[in-house]
Parts: sequence; C-alpha cells; structure tokens
Amino acid sequence: MYGINTVILMDYANLKSLDCLLSTLSDLPIPTIRAIMRQLLEGLRLMHEKGLIHRDIKGQNVLFHSPPGSGRIVLKIADFGLVKVQKQDTTSQMTVAGTVPYMAPELLLGDQQGNVIGDQKVDVWSSGILLYQLVTHEFPFKTQTLQAINTFMFNKTLERPKYIYDNLLWDLITKMLAFDRKNRFTVVEALKHQFFTGQQVFGEITQQIQSLALIAKTSKQNGDMSISQYDMSTLFIVPLLEIRQILDVHPEQENIQLQSQIININVKKNMGQNQFQKIQAPGSQKSFKGQQLMQMPRDQQPSFKQQSGHLNVAIFEGCFTSFTFPRDEHLQPQNFASPPSSNYNSQKRMDQYNQSQQQSNMNNNNNNNVNRERGMQQQ
Repeated sequence: MYGINTVILMDYANLKSLDCLLSTLSDLPIPTIRAIMRQLLEGLRLMHEKGLIHRDIKGQNVLFHSPPGSGRIVLKIADFGLVKVQKQDTTSQMTVAGTVPYMAPELLLGDQQGNVIGDQKVDVWSSGILLYQLVTHEFPFKTQTLQAINTFMFNKTLERPKYIYDNLLWDLITKMLAFDRKNRFTVVEALKHQFFTGQQVFGEITQQIQSLALIAKTSKQNGDMSISQYDMSTLFIVPLLEIRQILDVHPEQENIQLQSQIININVKKNMGQNQFQKIQAPGSQKSFKGQQLMQMPRDQQPSFKQQSGHLNVAIFEGCFTSFTFPRDEHLQPQNFASPPSSNYNSQKRMDQYNQSQQQSNMNNNNNNNVNRERGMQQQ
C-alpha cells in the first residue's frame, strides 16, 4: 500500500551460535554444560507454558549473546518458523518437520497406524541430542544418514560412552532421549533432575560467577530494566571468557564496529536527502522538475528510487536490528532499546558533515557569482 513502511525488528546476538561451539569439538567443563542446558530448557519451559512447541531445536537455532560489559552469555532460541500451538498435556497430529538428526522417533517413525502423533516432548528429545553432543562431540548414531538414524530408532538402544563418568549426567541423557515419548521427561522434569538440583551444583559456583551475579543485581537496582531474574542467578550464568576464547569472537570490538556503521548509514542517508532537496529548491532551474517528481506516485519517482532503493540497516547495542525498506525517506532508523554507549559521537559527526556541506555550498555560490560577473564583462 502507498505510504506504508515495513520495519522488521529482530533480536541481535553477537556471539555466534551453539552450533559454532559444537563444531570446535572443545571439551567444556560440566558446570558450563549444565548452565547452557539450564538456560535452554528454561527457555523451552516458558514456551511450553504458553502452548508453543518449537519443533526445530538444534545448534543453529540456539544463539549466543553477551550484553556489552556484562561478562556473561545469554542463550536465545531462534527460528520460530515451525512452531506449533498446542494445549498443555495433550498430543496431536503433526506434520513431519524439523532437522532429521534432531527429530524425535515419533516424528520419524510414527505410530503403529502410521500416524505422526507428538507433543512438547519432541523439543526435549532435540535438547537431549544437543546435550549428548556437548558431552561427546558426536551424535548417538553412527552417521547422519536417514538409514543410520532409522536403525538407531528401531533398535532403541542408547549406548553409554566409556568417558561419561558422571552418573547423574548419563541418567538425564537417557531420560531426555527415551525412545518412547511416554517415558521421556518433560522440560519441567528435566529441570528438576538431580543433575541440575544436586548438592554438587552449589559447590561448583565460582567466585567469578558470584561476582557476575552481583554486578547484574547492582545494575538492576540502579534502574537497568534489561536485567532479568536469570542474570542475577548464579545457576544460570555462563561466563563469557571461556566461550569467547573458544569461538575467537570479541563482542565488545564488534559492538564498536557496528556503532561506526550506524554513523556511516546515517551520513549517507542524509546526503541522499540533501541531494533530493536540491531538486525542490525554490528558484532553482530544477524546481519545476522537483514539483513534477513530488506530484508523481512514489513508485514512479526515478530519483527517489535511485537514492532509497537499497536496503538500509541500522544495528543497535540494545539487541535490536532495524531494517527499513524502500520508501523510507521519512522514517529514520530508531534505537528501540537503549542509546549506544561508545566512543563514537554520531551527533558530532553529523554536525561536522553539515558544516562541510554548508561550506561547500558557499564556495559553489561564490564561484557562480564570479562566473556571472565575468560573463557580464564579456558582454
């Protein structure tokens, strides 16, 4: 429709994904694995509480984000394209959808009548596969071919690797990867398992984790509304340092680069608007053309298309990404969260740019006056 601007807001994650972490084949400490899985399962608990089944939980859809200066990592569940709405404690007919190595047996094999019946426990199975990968660096089946996966499902045998010594960990894995969904844990049951609630958990809380929780609590008391109850809980904190070293990513430096990109985008956008305004300047030789352009439908304005026909992207520190599509000259990118905090001062940059433009215009006017006087003398 005419005059409608399309804006897409997406949560921003600056530390890659769980899939990137799994691909490094790094041996993570059990406390780190525990915190990662606790965050993931808690996110699924909140979804299931609202009657939402994700149906495509995998490493690529679990994003990592570290709020600048926080020293901790927040997991973000992404890609809700296959989400199914279902009432709690019920099963329903489902389509076979998802990523095969992470799909539950009831989705791949169906029941005895060939029907695909499932519930929220399909997400628990997928999460169990991720937990198995975090510990073993492989899938519980030999290869990722459909034949190998089907054989694994038919045999209903989950072999315990020799290097998994933690009995509580293995018990949780078997409960999450129960082939019969009736015997499989729910998300709530998984979070109540001794692997997450046993005495050993509290003995693993380091001084660093306690400090990060205290910093978050202090920020909350000082008015930071972005701090959640999970940021202040030592049980949910995944320290940034270890994961950052493994992934070789520096979110603070990336944040500064993104702030710089915002400035460049705003400057370019302002240049395009100034050029368009020159066409409409009263008394200029192109004023009639400018009036014609303004009277034309927007989708037929050639100059406008040329200036704003590309995608403008503005990325903000507050975890939001804003895309403004064509026909957006009246819609400036807005920071829907907190204002950027970096060494770059965008307003100062814009003032400097405007001053340079004014000086350039003055020089052009002076040159035009000189040329006009010379022409009169020649006449």
